Amino acid sequence: MARFTTFTLTRLPSIVWVSLALFVSALAHSQTGESAFGPRRDVGVVANFGPDAATRWQSRSGQNVSWQVKSGYSIPGVATNLMRVDLSVRDAEIKDAAQNWFASDLNDVPIGRFSPKSEGLHITLGSLTSVQWWVNLNLTLADGTLYANVIADQPFPPGRMVDFHVPYERFKSKSGQSLTSTLADSIRRIGFELGGASVVPKTFLLQQIATYDRQRFSSWTKFSTSHDSNNLFYRDEPVSIQFSLGGTPSPNAIGLAYDIRNYSGTVVRTGIVPLGPGGSNPLSLTLGKMIDGYYEVTAYYADRLGKRISEQSCILAEGSLPPGLGTFAILPCTHEETIQRRKAVGQTAFFGLHGDYLEVAEHLGVSWRLEYSDWKYREPVQPDRSKGDAPWVTQLLSQPANPAYAFNFQPFDFNLRVSLPDWAMGSATSAPAFKSWDDALSLVRDQVRVNRYLFPHMSPRVYGGAWEVNLNMQPFVSQPPEYKAEDVVELYRRVREVVKAEDPDALVAGPNPSTLDLAWYERIFKAGALKYLDAIETHAYDDGVFSSEENQTDLKLAGLRALVSKYNGNRSLPIYVTERGVPGVLGSKMNYREQAELMTRSCIILKGEGVKVFLPFYGTDYDAAAFGFSFNLEMEGPGRPWATKRISPKPMVNAVATCVRQLEGAAPTERIRSFGPDVWAYSFLRGTEKTLVIWTTGSSRTVSVPASGALVQGVSMMGVTSSIPCLSGHAAIEIGSAPVYLHTSGR
Repeated sequence: MARFTTFTLTRLPSIVWVSLALFVSALAHSQTGESAFGPRRDVGVVANFGPDAATRWQSRSGQNVSWQVKSGYSIPGVATNLMRVDLSVRDAEIKDAAQNWFASDLNDVPIGRFSPKSEGLHITLGSLTSVQWWVNLNLTLADGTLYANVIADQPFPPGRMVDFHVPYERFKSKSGQSLTSTLADSIRRIGFELGGASVVPKTFLLQQIATYDRQRFSSWTKFSTSHDSNNLFYRDEPVSIQFSLGGTPSPNAIGLAYDIRNYSGTVVRTGIVPLGPGGSNPLSLTLGKMIDGYYEVTAYYADRLGKRISEQSCILAEGSLPPGLGTFAILPCTHEETIQRRKAVGQTAFFGLHGDYLEVAEHLGVSWRLEYSDWKYREPVQPDRSKGDAPWVTQLLSQPANPAYAFNFQPFDFNLRVSLPDWAMGSATSAPAFKSWDDALSLVRDQVRVNRYLFPHMSPRVYGGAWEVNLNMQPFVSQPPEYKAEDVVELYRRVREVVKAEDPDALVAGPNPSTLDLAWYERIFKAGALKYLDAIETHAYDDGVFSSEENQTDLKLAGLRALVSKYNGNRSLPIYVTERGVPGVLGSKMNYREQAELMTRSCIILKGEGVKVFLPFYGTDYDAAAFGFSFNLEMEGPGRPWATKRISPKPMVNAVATCVRQLEGAAPTERIRSFGPDVWAYSFLRGTEKTLVIWTTGSSRTVSVPASGALVQGVSMMGVTSSIPCLSGHAAIEIGSAPVYLHTSGR
């Protein structure tokens, strides 16, 4: 699962009891009684930050922190009247929490700033540069009771403001009591603490603190399609949609008006569906075959004149889906076309999916899966292998083998105590996490047998050994028990011995940290891990920044290869990136369009830098960070969110499906740096077809790309094709943050 690293400015010891949430949830309860929630709206300002505001806030810090605060700061074209907090630590070697903290408070908050109708606080934050900030907000009542909530622990994009909406109930007292809107009226002090500074100066920005409520509707509609489980369609499949009415519509409503927009926001279908006598339910609409792409649907009750009764869409918010929205997607290929492509590339395929749900991977057209189940689910009760196979082995061996174009990376995660059954639990403080190597290796042996049966066509089959094991180690130890470098080596030695005995031609891949931390890799390689590895497995999350480019993923991969060569007798190893996810939430706003861009750029960088296989994370949303390729429409209930039966696509589905179609089977040839320092471009070759992929992390612009012939075929991130004229051996290409594919020969 996704992890984030922390920085040197540490948390205040006085608030360690605060319940940590990585992201403030954007997932509100969608319905209460006979009303449905709509968008949030501000109802009052608690604090703003004009030129004199800094004098009203009292700031302080530990001895190792250097700081400066001023208000009335502006970022042209972005925001005005900001509080600016510049922070750094004086000595990076000092780790004492008592010396590494910063806090600021506003005392004597006037009575009446917290409306009794409000439901929570709206805080707007930012960072001048890309950095991970830890932000705790605390509220003190007139009687001295303090309530606190960690509202952010995430990378911030540079020079942008991020909104957080925090319900009052998320603020907890030391005794665990939740704040209420009634208690909020007696708040007299607001304070915040920061983490995330480093020896390199960093700048935190605060724009406003306000109260908010949510609109409520007495009538709504649920949206669904003829593919109700996932709202995904292949290019040759017709589409039908349905609206199921709920609540009590206005007596003036005689129809339901709808708009269908494509990814660019253009309305491609609109109309009114009559309610009919007594309000027929559900309302169905046949759309037929549509151009491939990502689509969003909104709906509004309409009166006899066709006027929309409300400005807000009345589609019910379900699960992680934003209020007022329904989505569906038409993929760029037929199912048969994806199968034929997968057969053609075979096990040389690059693209996969970590955590498939309801055929998302099949619609993407990717070949690799990462199929796993924790030990505690495989063997909740200790099996008696003296009487035969464990029940899970018998069950899996009764299934048909997978088709010859499907490939699996088989991981193991028993370095995590949370993955273990109670009967197998070992020490909570020292490695290994489990009680018995015999029991653990019996699981490995059986999983290898099952994998050989289910994937007989794979050569070689590929196995992991540990899961983000760097987080078992200092300075984190965020997942017990603690491992040392020699424990990691011993784990892979034992796993390799069993894997090779059962599957001699298999690859054992590791050591699998959460990030491309070169210092950690060298520590593990020095301890001897490479003696037991045939490939590198790694996760590739960013180290406290917002994107692969800011993370310098390209340079880190080059550094990793150099370390492998150094400690492996100048021999290289293939690299499998088995997890990298991009959050679909920034603050409390769903940023699923930017999520699609960031994930697509990650795919291109990893492929362009020669990674063998990439399994992006994750098939659907499972928590408030919203990592999924799809919205999860069933976040709550028995077995949910993992056992969901209904999902709906985000733009990331079409963006990555387009990337697969454009680049699967193509070999990287070079990184092109001649367009400028903030322009990223990679070239690929598939047969005689040359493909250039280009985007910028800076401002949008036109670049001149060398090209031959009269026309160059351009394909947008979402798969829209265009013909671009060539003049004097060059084509003028508009580039922005979304990658563009340019083909210099016909497909």
